[in-house]
Amino acid sequence: VKFRFIVSGVGTILKPAQKSCTLILKSVQAQHKFYCDLLYNFTGAKRMWITNNFIDIINSIDKINAEKSAHDTESYDFSTLYTNLNHDSLISNINWCINKAFNNHNRKFISFNSLSCKSAFFSSKLTNKKFNFDFKESIILHTWLVHNTYFKCGDITLIQKIGVPMGDNQAPYQANLVLYKDEFVFIENLCRKKKLHVAKLFNYTHRFLDDINPKNNFGYFERYKDSIYSPGLVINKENADNSRTSMLEIDMMIDSNSNTFTTFLYDKRDKFGFPIVKYPSVKSNIHSTTVYNVFLTQVIRYARVCNDLKYFLISLKSLFSTMESKGCKRHILLKKLFKFLTKKNILQKYNILPNFNVTYFTLSHYLKT
Repeated sequence: VKFRFIVSGVGTILKPAQKSCTLILKSVQAQHKFYCDLLYNFTGAKRMWITNNFIDIINSIDKINAEKSAHDTESYDFSTLYTNLNHDSLISNINWCINKAFNNHNRKFISFNSLSCKSAFFSSKLTNKKFNFDFKESIILHTWLVHNTYFKCGDITLIQKIGVPMGDNQAPYQANLVLYKDEFVFIENLCRKKKLHVAKLFNYTHRFLDDINPKNNFGYFERYKDSIYSPGLVINKENADNSRTSMLEIDMMIDSNSNTFTTFLYDKRDKFGFPIVKYPSVKSNIHSTTVYNVFLTQVIRYARVCNDLKYFLISLKSLFSTMESKGCKRHILLKKLFKFLTKKNILQKYNILPNFNVTYFTLSHYLKT
């Protein structure tokens, strides 16, 4: 069991500064994403491994499957990112990212009008927005927040002096950018040393915060991992078999006969020894339409994750049973399900002809058993 301090709360005096820093780092990350995409178009080497959802991983798997070239898949976890990363390394890496994102031409300021904004934007001059941060102010704000991270344990107030502060608004962007800087420099050095062929082996590598998933990497991440990242980071391999692993909600397995990935749903909560309340009930104060829409959103997610009809149906059957236990009517679930399946062309994904009558009968019978 891992224990981590949570260093933030609702309505703390640092919350406005944390929200400002979050918008700044979010803009910095977006600028680096744009820059890395340009470099990828020119060099073919992927320098940003950050992913925010499972869609990026599914898209990369689809590319590998189209070429029938699946070879290996691994998963790693940074076990000390939030507990043992030196603050000097944290500040240095974030300062590097901020410095690269700003310039003296069209990116002199990051501006936003409200702390509740979803995003900020770069500008070439001071705007009429309420908040405008230049390069130096952005660095000062972030550095000050790192050095002034407090939490209470009973009547004792403590200051966090090591590790990425967990619980702050900006923590996900800190975690992403502090690792991204090391990853960018690593790939850049490979390209400069004329090892572009090695750099390209990391093109199917994705990282979600402290979880990383290299695919078709041929063991190069394992070989270089200790030299890629800042001191103090411990990287543990999570899977023993390089033909199967999980990442986010995707369980992926290599079919050695076709050299392709089979993907299906992964939920670590299924391993818990007690029931989990996942979905709303029609017996609650929530309108029944909302509950049925939750059912459809899960069907969409299952169809995006599962590339094999067998695993899609297994997950769908479990969902169907759960929603019935929440008070949903079978005939309404079936009606919404088949209207959705035929409208969104999901059946064609699994090479099923859209014969509504046959499909309706087949799946209705399957979901009853």
